[in-house]
Amino acid sequence: MTPNGSLIAYTTPANIRELRDQVALVSMSWKETLETRTSEQATSGDSQSVLETLTLEFDSRNLLVRYLQPRLLLVLEGGVPPGRKRPLKTTAEGSGDARYPPDDPADRTTEDDDVPGDKRSASVNSKASTAISSQAGGRLSILQIHRRKLDAMADAIRQDFDRLGFEMPDDPNNKFF
Repeated sequence: MTPNGSLIAYTTPANIRELRDQVALVSMSWKETLETRTSEQATSGDSQSVLETLTLEFDSRNLLVRYLQPRLLLVLEGGVPPGRKRPLKTTAEGSGDARYPPDDPADRTTEDDDVPGDKRSASVNSKASTAISSQAGGRLSILQIHRRKLDAMADAIRQDFDRLGFEMPDDPNNKFF
């Protein structure tokens, strides 16, 4: 999707009405967080990347949003165990910020249920699906699994874009992008 809420692609099958609602939510959250971080960094004189990853945790799902390039965001939606009662939590990261959630299971701060580490070997084409492996062989939270998948997908997409020389088209009127 684009930061202003244009849906570019999605997996199927999908309920387009729900997708549009989700895109609107992500777009508003991204813009609001970006504005807040930009004003905070302008006040403090910080020059680091303003916003790279946004994590939205809901009762029934996690939404992870990654900046890929100007006018293009990658959104991963992942389910969580049923019956979870947790308040909405939003976590923003720029380059140089601490990773959320921490990659080390011992450093976890979330309450997500654990999932055993996956010891399978990963081929190039299945990195995202087997990205749940833990170096220490420990247990990972659902959110950590979602984050690893987001990281793997974003890296693969960026590599393809670099290889192809793809850049999102500029839309000076913000009509589409």
